[in-house]
Amino acid sequence: MAYRLTPRERIRIDEFVEIIREKHGAVADEIRQLNHLIEQQVEKIDAAIGALDEQRRHAADYVDDIRATHQDAFEASSEAWQNSDRGRSVEQWLNEMASIAEDLQTDTEWEKPADIDADALDDPGDVLENMFPQPEEV
Repeated sequence: MAYRLTPRERIRIDEFVEIIREKHGAVADEIRQLNHLIEQQVEKIDAAIGALDEQRRHAADYVDDIRATHQDAFEASSEAWQNSDRGRSVEQWLNEMASIAEDLQTDTEWEKPADIDADALDDPGDVLENMFPQPEEV
């Protein structure tokens, strides 16, 4: 006689499969809810980054206005003064201000986290069900 499950064992295995699949579905639902919450938070982060970048651009414009005013004064100075130690120091400072303004114009970059694939979960009910297939009638 071949070994096989009794009807009572088969019923209990089927119950486990059903409960496991239900719990598996609950986990998948929670993952989908998490992805939804992540997406909502991503929208808030994107809005906050937009506000940050806008302020950075305002700051860049202000720094560039200051630089332009001092650049005009530098260019109005004599060539001898421009070539002096003090003049070269001011020119370096003006270049640094231009670099700061340029850096402030750069948009903030961030990478949205990837969604979690709820469908990638293994279905343990399949394993249990396939481990104890219905016996063939002999």
